[in-house]
Amino acid sequence: MKKLETADDLIDLAHKLLDAFKEKRKELNFDEVLGRILANATEPDDRFKCDELVRIISNIERGEEKINYLYRPVKFEGMLQRKLDGKVYLNDIAIPEGTTVEFMQNDSWAIGYLRKNPKTIGMSIFDRNGNMVIETINQVKARVR
Repeated sequence: MKKLETADDLIDLAHKLLDAFKEKRKELNFDEVLGRILANATEPDDRFKCDELVRIISNIERGEEKINYLYRPVKFEGMLQRKLDGKVYLNDIAIPEGTTVEFMQNDSWAIGYLRKNPKTIGMSIFDRNGNMVIETINQVKARVR
């Protein structure tokens, strides 16, 4: 196994582990088995364990989405600009509403989603909770995977 030295090495390893987990779930028909066990769980301890297992698997699946996102390479990086046609561009490439963008904030990368600003005509960047984090996107350093 390759020595783990960077965040990319860890992401690569996590991606491989999650792929193996997904394959094993498929091989064992895990979701069907879990459903059957859930349906037959009558004892409080069994129901508790099954409920916790469902929560854990949900967390793993959410983690898998995040790992898969980070595993993708950055396609475009530059400055966001809103042009006269009302669209948002990154290096002269139109970025549609709903796109996940990484943006520089306080000398660190943050993640958000390009959405129409209900207060203005233009687009802004919102966090996963729907809070606006960047109102005016002109000249915001950003990247898209």
